[in-house]
Amino acid sequence: MVSARSRVVRVDVRKSRRKPMHCTAWAYSTDRSVLHLCMVSDASEEGGCLTIATPNDTPDEFTLLLKRDGSIYRRCRVIWRSRRQMGVQFFSSR
Repeated sequence: MVSARSRVVRVDVRKSRRKPMHCTAWAYSTDRSVLHLCMVSDASEEGGCLTIATPNDTPDEFTLLLKRDGSIYRRCRVIWRSRRQMGVQFFSSR
């Protein structure tokens, strides 16, 4: 039996430490149509956490533009989704 005072302890098993950030980004599908405006909440070399209005409407793989002109971007694979956020893995960049 689990009491109401029990707490779940989460262990961070990421390969690299995430850095908190607060920057605007744009999620694009592979055909380059705009999907969503989002906020990068934290990121590392391997992935990040995005705050987005409708994470369930975002495809499993997409391009995240970190500069609106597309000069800095990351190809992303969704690892998890919640009501307003999603965790992504970066699998290529420029």
